[in-house]
Amino acid sequence: MGQQNVLGAYPFHWHMIGEVAQGVSYVTDSSVYRSFYRCFVVHGTNALLVKQNTGFHIDGHCFYLEDGVEERNWFEANFAGFVHVIGSPAGGVSQSGTLHIQSTDLIQPSDAAASGFYASNPNNVFINNAASGGFSGFTFPTLPRAVGVINWEAHDCVRGANVFGVALLKNAWINGRSNNYWALYPDRLYDLAPIAGFQWYDTRVQTVLTNVTFSNFVYQPQLLSMRQGVFYSMVPSDEFKPCHISTSRGVTLKNIDWNALIHNPVMQTGSSRYFNWLDWDGTVTQRFRPTVIASWPRWWQLDDDCYYKQEWNSWVCDWYPWRTVARLDIRIPGYTAQVDTQANIPPTQDNYVGYVAQFGRWNADARTMTITRNEGITGVTGTGGWYVHFNNGVTPYFRIFLTQIPVGTSIMFATRYPPGTQFSIRRNFVWYNQYNSQLTQASSLDQVMASTTGELFFFDGRRLYIKLTDPGDASVDPTFSADGASVPGARYFSLSYDVTATNLNNCPFVQVCQPTTTRGLSHTARMFRLQSAVVVAKQMTECVLIGLFRAAYPVGTVVANWLS
Repeated sequence: MGQQNVLGAYPFHWHMIGEVAQGVSYVTDSSVYRSFYRCFVVHGTNALLVKQNTGFHIDGHCFYLEDGVEERNWFEANFAGFVHVIGSPAGGVSQSGTLHIQSTDLIQPSDAAASGFYASNPNNVFINNAASGGFSGFTFPTLPRAVGVINWEAHDCVRGANVFGVALLKNAWINGRSNNYWALYPDRLYDLAPIAGFQWYDTRVQTVLTNVTFSNFVYQPQLLSMRQGVFYSMVPSDEFKPCHISTSRGVTLKNIDWNALIHNPVMQTGSSRYFNWLDWDGTVTQRFRPTVIASWPRWWQLDDDCYYKQEWNSWVCDWYPWRTVARLDIRIPGYTAQVDTQANIPPTQDNYVGYVAQFGRWNADARTMTITRNEGITGVTGTGGWYVHFNNGVTPYFRIFLTQIPVGTSIMFATRYPPGTQFSIRRNFVWYNQYNSQLTQASSLDQVMASTTGELFFFDGRRLYIKLTDPGDASVDPTFSADGASVPGARYFSLSYDVTATNLNNCPFVQVCQPTTTRGLSHTARMFRLQSAVVVAKQMTECVLIGLFRAAYPVGTVVANWLS
């Protein structure tokens, strides 16, 4: 049945009927076996009932809404199995994907990613359907509004579905291992990716999970990075890095090995360092309060009440509205690499540019994280502060893009500069120029911290401080909320603080001129009620590399530390 790549040559085809009588026009209890092109196709037809049908051993999309104009069709309790892509399969593991062009051998390019169910119009109903095989079980192409997935089941799958964009997964059951004999393999199939209940994405999505049950996941330490996990991070990229893009609420765990709850492989990439999500009600971590789950660097130890779970390679901390996940993209033209520009600089040590650190933590208690030439730093708002240290010294110009700072929160940003530096700092809105402003230099750090406008900065002769705030405008993606949980929106390079520094005392980019005695951020640390340090170095040369937590001193330098 079916003629491959011949439009209209399908086993079942409702073609340009328009409105059909509800309850009268239907297809039920039918099956299609070994079709060379699709199984059940609805084209230009509305209000059809498709119920309790089976398609098996199918080339191309099986249950298929052809044009995207089809509405109010009802798909219930259907099964699509052993679905095959046509031609070379789509490259589903890369960030950019692959390009497939219409040809006589691939008349519909999306068949390179053939799925059990395909629909591009959200005004249709899918209830209690099941899929196996193909590129994915269900395909809903990118749409301007969220598409809900309700009453979902996936059993014995490496991935039950791919969910991108603004998406809600609701009332789902993800069963890692059933009693199906053919699924009782002892470890995993080595031609498949690791088994994951749900894999969080790494960039520019807004995903909410509510009322989802995960069952029957086991801990397999012998498989190392290939072991299964209920929640899986996406870690291979240093170009694409997550901000706050994921939230879960109302999660139920049944027969789950606790050590298998989260699988976050340690890699020296941004997507690994910045992995995070909000356990809205604490049902994942069983803490039953809002909780941030974040990756392995100590940068994510937000306070002394956090705990680190070794098997998860993750920190677990309390979440507060004022201490929520945020992201900055710091750009030094000609030096750092912007996301989505295909620069993708390898995250080797040669491309490490420095670190970001919490204020007031030093030596063994330092809360730091490596930053690379690929732009993007993710952390939290609130009282911790972000000290950004560039190993090579200072730059006469850089831009701080506020990719995600939720309205009503702030980040106290600091970086080093030599004494005598003069600054011109502007806050620039790409689409709302009437809000552009020139920052004013404050007379004290207290003034900057007390400000709510984000239009003050302070320089203490060693470090520049800016309180970064986002007043919000229509160029910020809207917050996605569903069932009492939400994911905030983000910007795409539409708001920045542009910093120009002059009178750098002839210090080259590779070093910073400092006085022979330097103090740490003791005043700032006290303001944040954190422990601070005063570092006094003797026998120092005129120009040294010095930051909040480490300094490059000449051989023979005597360094003394006191707690203030």
